[in-house]
Amino acid sequence: MTLRLTISRAILIFGLITAAGLGAVIATGAYGLAQLKVGGPLYNQIKLGNDLIADILPPPEYVIEAYLEATLVLHDPAQLAAHRDRIAQLKKEYDERHAFWVKSDLDPTLKTKLVEKSDGEVRRFWTAIQDGMLPALSKGDGAAAAKSYAEITARYAAHRAIIDDIVKLTNEQNAATEVAATERVATFTALLWGVSAVVFLIIGAGVFGVASGVIRPIADMTNVMKRVAGGDLDVAVPALSREDEVGAMARAVQVFKENAQRVQSMESEQASLKQKAEGDRKAATLQMADSFDSVIGKIIETVSTASTEL
Repeated sequence: MTLRLTISRAILIFGLITAAGLGAVIATGAYGLAQLKVGGPLYNQIKLGNDLIADILPPPEYVIEAYLEATLVLHDPAQLAAHRDRIAQLKKEYDERHAFWVKSDLDPTLKTKLVEKSDGEVRRFWTAIQDGMLPALSKGDGAAAAKSYAEITARYAAHRAIIDDIVKLTNEQNAATEVAATERVATFTALLWGVSAVVFLIIGAGVFGVASGVIRPIADMTNVMKRVAGGDLDVAVPALSREDEVGAMARAVQVFKENAQRVQSMESEQASLKQKAEGDRKAATLQMADSFDSVIGKIIETVSTASTEL
């Protein structure tokens, strides 16, 4: 059994396919948003990984490992060369990260604390190590090394205080940012569903409008044309007053109907004329027959009269 695909069915199928496709896009977008949003599964995994690294590896911008190396070399001068190389490497890493944060778009308050205040203490920290303690240890001057270490400890303590303040402010800002991001995600989600609902309504209204404003009048006109073709010329043509293509089609059907009416009228008139001519012909024939009978009768009467006289 084959399915006859009418225009109305085609439009309905198109509307359903469009709605299904839009629904799939919306569902995919909503799923992706849920996966990638702040507080979502992927975000939590990335955050957890960053937290793990932060718990294990000391960051270059916080010189706690350099302070540890300074402490170790003070108590083990025999390993001076190894500790000097490690301290030089740590300073190189610090300088690279410092350059990164100088160029970053970090919050101005945090940036000032990190690249100016903290860096000022760290520069004095490096100076006390490289220009004070390490040369003193290489010379075997324990007193000078201890004095330099005291300066190193003071600079590290000042640096640590600034770092603690930065961490506190950063945690507060991150918490506020996560709350704001969560609220924004909720807003965007609501907006997504709102826009989707409007689009679905527009699609539904469009399909309904096409069905009621185009398909139904065309179907009505198709029925009218069938009836006109079947000889029913009293049927009314719909949508004659419309100014669009449907109205133009309706007026064309009206012209077809009027032409059919004129043809029917002419055929009726011709039939009437033919019937009248046939009647006139019969009447003339009868009249001629009567006249002939009258002439014959007179001839017979004349012959009879002549015979009698003879």
